Amino acid sequence: MGALDFGENTPIHATHTGTMKALDVERLIDSMLTTGNGLPTVIVPDKASVHHGISEATRQRWLLERKVILFYLPACSP
Repeated sequence: MGALDFGENTPIHATHTGTMKALDVERLIDSMLTTGNGLPTVIVPDKASVHHGISEATRQRWLLERKVILFYLPACSP
């Protein structure tokens, strides 16, 4: 699984054995946020179903504690 830090222009990735679940995605994002600089962050996940399994409680915690929002693309986006 990977991400791109546009501010630093660097890729971030993690390997995972087996099937990715929403909890695995939450843990990866949590680990990336611990190294953040405290600035507001927008995460734009692709349309993979695993990305839509992140709990509302986790999204609210990220917003309140880390100034992070997930911006989901509409279903008809390329």
